[in-house]
Amino acid sequence: MAEPFYGYRRVHKQLVREGYAVGERAVRRILKALGGSRSVGQVKVRTTDSRHHLPRYPNRIKGVPPNAINHNWVADITYVRLHRDFVYLAVIMDVFTQAVRGWHLSRSLDRMLTLTALQRALTYRVPVIHHNDQGWPYACDDYIALLNAHEIQISMAAVGKPEEHGYAERLMRTITEEEVDLSEYEDFGHA
Repeated sequence: MAEPFYGYRRVHKQLVREGYAVGERAVRRILKALGGSRSVGQVKVRTTDSRHHLPRYPNRIKGVPPNAINHNWVADITYVRLHRDFVYLAVIMDVFTQAVRGWHLSRSLDRMLTLTALQRALTYRVPVIHHNDQGWPYACDDYIALLNAHEIQISMAAVGKPEEHGYAERLMRTITEEEVDLSEYEDFGHA
């Protein structure tokens, strides 16, 4: 039987609860130095797969600052760690107001994850430009057709250029740091 262990996130949370001012990086370094390498390290779940033959679109927001409500929307996907597995969160944000326009949580990283978030976002508002990475859930026929049906200009960051997708990357980082990493979700319903 495997011995129970705390990973660096849980150790960090416990130390903070006990009043210690310590960062996650310091906790990771200390645990690694103590030989706890099995419980140290980040689990990375790949949410972008741009190895597809679907159409690509130019980056229409590069160098253009947000200047109006519903002008530029950005979309991205992140994963949420559960007790035993992961679920996926798709979010769409208005860059100017930084308001979330649509989101969807799913057990599967598929086209319905992004499509449902987009359908929810389009319920009340329509952007001029929709920007995302070149992952297949954003490039699939259904997603592109819905954008075209609303006459939305399609914009994509170049492959391997997260800096071209900075607004969405920052949103996901905030969601992860301020909610997901501070929570211990047991199951999908809890998340």
